[in-house]
Amino acid sequence: MDEKQGRGGLRGARLALGVSPLASRAEVRRAFMARAQTAHPDQPGGCVERYRRLVEAFQALQAEASHSLAHERRLKFAAAWAA
Repeated sequence: MDEKQGRGGLRGARLALGVSPLASRAEVRRAFMARAQTAHPDQPGGCVERYRRLVEAFQALQAEASHSLAHERRLKFAAAWAA
């Protein structure tokens, strides 16, 4: 998923992996691993393009989760500092 796609790209990533917007990092990883096993080019019926899309979707959602976690930490720090 391209960063230029913004939120719409994340929606596409969630659809590609079959996870909800509230899915945890662990749920995203499980969904990726399950779909990657069947889509991997070395597997019978696997497809390079489909596997590449799954990898991109996984990376986009993992990056989003990392940014969200960092943002939450900054908010907690700011709240503690203000108190």
